[in-house]
Amino acid sequence: MINIQIFFIFEVYNMNTKSLITYLCIMVLILTFNTCKKNDSYNEPQVTVYSPEEGSSILVPDTMMISFAIEECDNINNIRVSIDNKELIPMSQKEYIYPEADENSFSVNLFVDAVTESKFKPPYYIHIVIDSDEEYHYYTELKPSIREQLFNGLVVAGKYSVQQTQIRFLDKDFAFDTSIIVNGNMSDFCINNYSSTLFLATALPYKLLNFSLTDKQLMWEKESGIPYPGFNHLANMDNIVYVSTNDCRILGIKPDGTQSFATQQLTDSIPEYFGITDNYILSNINLRNSVDKGYQSYYQGTGIRHMTTEITGDVIGIEGISDNEAVIFSNEVYGGKVTSFAIEYNNVVFEYTTDSINATCRKSDNEIIFITNLGEVMLFETEYHTISRKGIIPGTIKQVTYVNNENFLIITSDNSIIIYSFPSLEAIKSLDEALTNCSTDVIYSY
Repeated sequence: MINIQIFFIFEVYNMNTKSLITYLCIMVLILTFNTCKKNDSYNEPQVTVYSPEEGSSILVPDTMMISFAIEECDNINNIRVSIDNKELIPMSQKEYIYPEADENSFSVNLFVDAVTESKFKPPYYIHIVIDSDEEYHYYTELKPSIREQLFNGLVVAGKYSVQQTQIRFLDKDFAFDTSIIVNGNMSDFCINNYSSTLFLATALPYKLLNFSLTDKQLMWEKESGIPYPGFNHLANMDNIVYVSTNDCRILGIKPDGTQSFATQQLTDSIPEYFGITDNYILSNINLRNSVDKGYQSYYQGTGIRHMTTEITGDVIGIEGISDNEAVIFSNEVYGGKVTSFAIEYNNVVFEYTTDSINATCRKSDNEIIFITNLGEVMLFETEYHTISRKGIIPGTIKQVTYVNNENFLIITSDNSIIIYSFPSLEAIKSLDEALTNCSTDVIYSY
């Protein structure tokens, strides 16, 4: 190396000015060529987005799963994924991925919220940023449209004072609208979207009340039967609300208050939770003067008793899922249990054990969400009898509500009420301020 340097100096010393200039120009060209060659050797990462496909139409708000792969790229520090509008303003959260050395396939869930007209500027883009030796940006186009707004607000019910229930209404922006105070402790309530009415069952006094969701006014009320007054639980099916009673029957009530259905009255067998199918009704029953309990099924058309089965554990919910099948959620000594029960044949077709179950809600005709005492959010796909874990929500969960058209969960815990996107389980908004000084035993959307 020393000899080369001496030779170079000697050669430069013996050159005339013209030759020196020519020599320096050649050296500059060589250095420039080498620099360009070095840049050309850098290979841009190859990104393949598997879903959604380029140019896909999407409805917002929604939670979208982005699946993609990255090839020909080493030393990735992190990957950032978001959904941006045409001005590259993020319309979702930014999700960061820190891949392992040999990892090249990725999947993230992004919640795209509803937006105002001023921010809704299609097209949208999946925006993937790769931070490696250099920063690389990749875009794939989406065609968004705003989902039809079917969500009008929330109804929250809970204890107000001694033997009084408060019903509080929130608008579609989750702001307080109005409230109603009702005499009696709430037993249960539900929303009948066919008639845009709210059904409320109370104890002391034992009444069934119906309110309009349009003007929040009382439409009618009915007294409970004697000699054993009391309503237990309510459930919807089409334009009828079913209610289990302490006088050992399940009644079907139309929105106008007329009774359209009643099961056979059984001696001292009190129905509690129940699931409704096209052909049958399945209920767990408690004996009035005994600790014994079981399942009782009825024919849907006539209300006549079908079969009785003994059970163990404490039932926390029943959902009808097909013509002849219902799902039972219960807590046993060892933990929680999910059971699919063939009502027609009076036998179990699927059984799944888990940790104790705190809350359940219906997501769709073939999907039910349940949450364990560890905060695990589980999805039961009833058609194929498969259960998958979607994530964990902190806190002790008391109640869960799924808002179908908005794709989010409303989670009520000991300390707060928070809206989460589903299935990504990103916290979107807290309802604590809107529900200050309001007990929240049950929440429904309408």
